[in-house]
Amino acid sequence: RPWINIAGDELLTRFSVTTTRCRTNNQCLPQSIRAGNYLPDLQSIRYGLRGAVAKWFERPAVSVLVALKISADMATLIGLLIALVSAYYVSQGHFLLGGVLVIVGATFDLLDGGIARSTGKVTKRGALTDSVFDRVSEIAVLAGLGMYYVNGDDADSTGVFLAFVATGGSLMVSYVRARTEGLGEKGTAGFLTRPERIVITVAGLVLGYPLAVLWVLGVGTPLSAIWRFIASWRALSRIEVYVHPFRTKPA
Repeated sequence: RPWINIAGDELLTRFSVTTTRCRTNNQCLPQSIRAGNYLPDLQSIRYGLRGAVAKWFERPAVSVLVALKISADMATLIGLLIALVSAYYVSQGHFLLGGVLVIVGATFDLLDGGIARSTGKVTKRGALTDSVFDRVSEIAVLAGLGMYYVNGDDADSTGVFLAFVATGGSLMVSYVRARTEGLGEKGTAGFLTRPERIVITVAGLVLGYPLAVLWVLGVGTPLSAIWRFIASWRALSRIEVYVHPFRTKPA
């Protein structure tokens, strides 16, 4: 209504600015078309837990590592190397040691971003390296489990198959989010994100139930990827309708 007396060109300009802002900020969209209304989004719970971890563990640990002159890139590399060692021990059937190493490596991965922010050295290259090394670390551990079920004492074709499926599902969960964010939405719906996968992996390995880990991840990660894809697809489709309500075919 405030735009009734505005010239057509200015109206379109204001509308374009408003809708562009809406494409990058989900909060300016009507409640009825926000992504979280279609499928449950567990990200708010994750943010709450992440805040508690940051307060009671991450900040003190980051201070110690910064004092020891460990850079963010060093922390990322250390996390990857520990994950590779963990994968070796897992492939040999040393699940307790492998599980402990997984959580140690994941801890360095948790802290590298905090180190970068604390030292004022946040870079796009660092973010890229962190994301790629995260995927490599996860693939390595799942590959270790797959190798154990190929050559280990409990050789089992089911375990090998589940390791392959879990690897593909885990990568797809991350890929759907990355692609959705590239299109202007969050893409955080679903479950079994990397922190949850790490907890499941560590718990199963330490308790001596590696096949249970593969069953949970082999079944859960594809379902999570599908869940996230549906939520992201619906969110993007509704945003396109909202951003272009007056779109018409060219004459």
